[in-house]
Amino acid sequence: MANPEIVQILQKAKNLIETPNTWIQGAWSKGSGRDECFCLAGAIGRSCRTSGIYKGFRMFEGILHGICVAAKIPNVARWNDVLGRKHSEVIEVLDKAIEYYGG
Repeated sequence: MANPEIVQILQKAKNLIETPNTWIQGAWSKGSGRDECFCLAGAIGRSCRTSGIYKGFRMFEGILHGICVAAKIPNVARWNDVLGRKHSEVIEVLDKAIEYYGG
């Protein structure tokens, strides 16, 4: 399912949460500027809005659904917020989604 636009958005999201200090649980985002951090869904939402290729909420929903399919998880936001979830697991899910979309 090659889609370079979605790969670009997912790569951007991955860059937003590339370190444990830039990833959070329990909120879409927190802080601002250099101190801003995101959950997985929040990083994807921000990446969609700032990509220049965002085609509305349906695109965002479609990307979240694709992540669920690629990583075999039921819900991105709930999965992100599970107590004990590790940053490395979140990055792994993004990598699976990037591969799913042909990146």
